[in-house]
Amino acid sequence: YRVSLCGANRVNRKIQKMLHGISNLVALILGAIGISAVFRSNNDNTGLTHQNYYANLSSLHSWIGMGIVILFLSQFLVASAMFSGLKIPYVTATHKAGVLKLHKFFGSFIYVAVASNIYLGIQEKEQFNFHGR
Repeated sequence: YRVSLCGANRVNRKIQKMLHGISNLVALILGAIGISAVFRSNNDNTGLTHQNYYANLSSLHSWIGMGIVILFLSQFLVASAMFSGLKIPYVTATHKAGVLKLHKFFGSFIYVAVASNIYLGIQEKEQFNFHGR
């Protein structure tokens, strides 16, 4: 989301914030579609025997993933309320400065957590394939 922060082609801060918000909204929508697809795939019992059934939220990868989604949604909602330009009476510049520090930390944390969870999902899938699941 970082675009031309310095130099002659400096992008307006409002445009940067808008692009950042839109890209995160797109990520949120695509994440919801992905989670929906996984649940539908796991719930599709057509042609499966009881031995081949794979329950929802039965692995560490899925639970961590749900935690990441909830954290991302919380981050998105708080940031939308605090930094969108809406005039909320109880939000002062001091509040925004404090929330900005948390926003930066949790943004990086969520990014690393997603990458780690992708690796965990690949590792679990390989383990299931190795053991014949």
